[in-house]
Amino acid sequence: MMPPRDCERPSPDEKRSLVQWIYSDVFQVQVADPFPGTAPIRRLNRREYRNTIRDLMKVDFNAEVVFPPDDTGFGFDNVSEAMSLSPMLIEKYLQSAKVITSEAVLRTTWIMPSTTWKGKDFTAAEGSENGTGMRHNRPQTARKHFTIKNAGDYRITLREKLDGSFEFNPGRYRIVCTLDDQELYSADHKWEEDKFVDNVFQMRLPPGSHAISVQLTTLKDGEKEEEDSEDRFVSYEIVSFKVDGPLDESLWKHPDDYSLFFHRDEPPADVIGRRQYALEIIERFATKAFRRPPSVLTCERLAAIAESIYQQPGASFESGIEKAMMAVLASPEFLFRVEDSETLDERSQYPFVDQYALASRLSYFLWSTMPDQELLDLAFKGELRSKLGMQVE
Repeated sequence: MMPPRDCERPSPDEKRSLVQWIYSDVFQVQVADPFPGTAPIRRLNRREYRNTIRDLMKVDFNAEVVFPPDDTGFGFDNVSEAMSLSPMLIEKYLQSAKVITSEAVLRTTWIMPSTTWKGKDFTAAEGSENGTGMRHNRPQTARKHFTIKNAGDYRITLREKLDGSFEFNPGRYRIVCTLDDQELYSADHKWEEDKFVDNVFQMRLPPGSHAISVQLTTLKDGEKEEEDSEDRFVSYEIVSFKVDGPLDESLWKHPDDYSLFFHRDEPPADVIGRRQYALEIIERFATKAFRRPPSVLTCERLAAIAESIYQQPGASFESGIEKAMMAVLASPEFLFRVEDSETLDERSQYPFVDQYALASRLSYFLWSTMPDQELLDLAFKGELRSKLGMQVE
């Protein structure tokens, strides 16, 4: 801009000399080794917290509803200097850690297999949806096919809803339920108001395909029956059909996503083995939650929390791990992004942030969530900085 275009202008070398003087003398910036500023301690904002819990615990926790709005600075809600930590928010973090772990960690090693179908999963003979909204004066049959993998004793529960219009209707009907064409039960029903009935049966079933059918027929008692209308009717509905089993505990399975936290088939029976297994689980989990390996002392303290729970009479090993994970989610190392530095190079005045901090910077900048396993593995090997371009791509 200066001097004006019709005046003598500086040469390229003079321009470079001027720019260098501005950097070094005015701004006091070392071009070859610039001062990067102090690494701030950043608290996870609501979006980052929700995404991190989703990737860490497989739980969709609505932090935008539970937590108060984040403070903003310069138009952003992740500026460290603007993010306060009120006593109310600390309390919310503690409560949320309890809610999240109770949902994510089942407190048992083995559970009885169980499958539930809704009434809409039943079909009529022609294949149409037919398990809900059945009227007493329209005879029909609803059927559901299911498969049994292992022979054994099973518990079958059919939940029904007996209902009718606000105004009484004298209509009556009969329900006959069969399993593989063998009658399980029959019952006569009439107008009811939002009544639920559970029919429970225990029986031995062979492996293979099975079918349960519910047949509705209208009952006539000689009296003139009122026709169904939009305002006055009697209805029947299959709410759910549940198959639990086999009841034999040797055929039970792990809860869904059990391997997300527990990498062995079941906990060791001895005290020393259990403590070692707890340390393994906690170290793996805390490494992901803290975005860097935890200290040995931290792992031992968390294992002691788990041990204090699962050693209680009637408590499971998983319930102890749940309490340790709750402590992890309430820890400042999870709630804040604290950065460490690498060893200072003799040729540099300022150290690099370490590779775990670099992984977190990259993942939260691009994804607003924790580093994935690939980033953590590269940071562990010390290869992330050399492969940073590829990871950005």
